[in-house]
Amino acid sequence: MVRRLMRRTVDDLRLENKALSDLRDANIRKIEALQREVTALSAAAPATILERMERERRDGNEVLAIRALIRGFEAFASDIGRITHELALHHLSTLPQMPRTGLAKAERFARIAVLCQPDDRDRQYLLAEIIEIKADRQDPKGADAVEFDDDEAALEALFGVDVDVPTLVVRLCDSCHLNLVAGYYRSAERLALRAVFTARGRLGPSASLTLTARYWHTAALSFLGRYDEALDAVEALLPLEERVKGAEHPNTLNTRYLRASILHDLGRSDEALDAVEALLPLFERVEGAEHPDTLTTRYLGASILRDLGRSDEALDAVEALLPLHERVKGAEHPDTLSTRGLRASILRDLGRSDEALDAVDALLPLAERVKGAEHPDTLSTRSLRASILRDLGRSDEALDAVEALLPLEERVKGAEHPDTLSTRSLRASILRDLGRSDEALDAVEALLPLEERVKGAEHPDTLTTRSLRASILHGLGRSDEAHESLQALLPRMAACLPINHPLMRSAQALLTQLEKEQAAIDQSKSVL
Repeated sequence: MVRRLMRRTVDDLRLENKALSDLRDANIRKIEALQREVTALSAAAPATILERMERERRDGNEVLAIRALIRGFEAFASDIGRITHELALHHLSTLPQMPRTGLAKAERFARIAVLCQPDDRDRQYLLAEIIEIKADRQDPKGADAVEFDDDEAALEALFGVDVDVPTLVVRLCDSCHLNLVAGYYRSAERLALRAVFTARGRLGPSASLTLTARYWHTAALSFLGRYDEALDAVEALLPLEERVKGAEHPNTLNTRYLRASILHDLGRSDEALDAVEALLPLFERVEGAEHPDTLTTRYLGASILRDLGRSDEALDAVEALLPLHERVKGAEHPDTLSTRGLRASILRDLGRSDEALDAVDALLPLAERVKGAEHPDTLSTRSLRASILRDLGRSDEALDAVEALLPLEERVKGAEHPDTLSTRSLRASILRDLGRSDEALDAVEALLPLEERVKGAEHPDTLTTRSLRASILHGLGRSDEAHESLQALLPRMAACLPINHPLMRSAQALLTQLEKEQAAIDQSKSVL
């Protein structure tokens, strides 16, 4: 018994010694790897690179000197590009307070970022956006704040260094709001995120201002089309606001509105409508029937009705809302213009395309003057106009409009923003109408994976693009593929859309047509 225990102890010690030996060897390998990494970093340091360049030049090796510079630049280009891109975004976010200084610094850093990584599309679009803003603001007027040449002085003037934390957070949130109104959604998101970090770290995670900062960050995510992130954020925020501020506090009601809006953007229109119908009486009681927030909630309800295919109800809602908007907010208020755009969309859905085009043609110059020619809302109005032209059979004009619009949307909203993807879908449908079915199919095949990733496989827009694909296949004579596609698609539509939704009716009509055509073919074969 004692021998057995001693043998086990010896065996255990051998195993333990082997484990320690293996651990020592592993640690030695890690140390050697770290030493190699330190050596490589030292060799790549800018000072070392310049020393090597000078040494090679002294030795008459100009080719090796230039090669050292190129390799050194490549080693740092990615990090420098990221740093300067972030600085460009920061300075762009300061435009409402410092239109000249902020724009000049944003352009400088954006150019460096593009130089470091010339194939990065986000950086190309950012530089193009800055250049466009610069062209529009050669002589900016109405700047309320003094401008500074020094970065630190500019930051102090804009956000404050010696000010108390609550004031700093409020200023950040106000700047976020200004950027959202101006259509600078990326800058707004970064400002709001800075506000969240500042408030959470200095005031605490449950402080009222921390919740306000989180609200603005969530709103910015929504404007950017990052709807899944926005929904996660609002779902986490809402219980905290109800506990800290109260279930019927105006801020809590606005957060509930934001949640309903995000659900709508995600294509979850039934849930969104339930949320709006529960929220509207609260807004009317707490803030008043004609309060701007109440009117905005009514606008959202009308928009959801439209997406649910209840266009007659949506039009009634908008017709009742528009005079209130004009009286309470003003005839040229951005929200009033958005309501006019919604009315035009509903008229189009109802087949009243001539009226819709007249409405859009009257609206577009106002939107360009009030919001700006490249404001995201103005671009959406241009997309609506192209859709109406297509419905009217003016496909060549519609295609010209879309081809001019797409590069702007990619630059202003982003290449994968949901609105940009919708415009790409519109372009594919116009190509189909023009008989350019092969091009249309290529466009749809490239678009579908993006829509499934960005919007979701069950989103109404994604289902619309799938239905368009089936229609294109049918036009190409590939009826079996079209039939198979529709048979797989219709159950998914039935799970997501009302039974009488126009998209459901359209897909069902195409399936019926395909089956009739196949029956006619089968009958002719049997006769033969």
